[in-house]
Amino acid sequence: MDITPDLVQSIVEGVASWPVAAMVISIIFISPIRRVAERLSSFDSVRAKLGQVEVDLGQLASDGRKVMSNANEVNRILAESRLLELQITLDVHGPMFTEEHRRQLAHQIDELEKLLKSE
Repeated sequence: MDITPDLVQSIVEGVASWPVAAMVISIIFISPIRRVAERLSSFDSVRAKLGQVEVDLGQLASDGRKVMSNANEVNRILAESRLLELQITLDVHGPMFTEEHRRQLAHQIDELEKLLKSE
């Protein structure tokens, strides 16, 4: 295989692309990033200041946990609603579906029930 200027340029462009650069940087700095994250999560009230902006990281983490809890609750409600829709669809319209479609619908119902019971 001949090494041509086009091949070299393609390799350089591939290595210099932002996804590759981000991956390399994250691999290099994974240990310091992990230490900082562990340190920040162990404090209730850590303040960070960047120029004129000051942030209470403990409060930010607490607010983030509340948001995630709310999002999880919304997802649970949506899943329960979807489960009910699937059950009604199978009961009311099941005879119109092919055997394969009924099987797929029943499988989705089973999967949703399992997920909701595991919470």
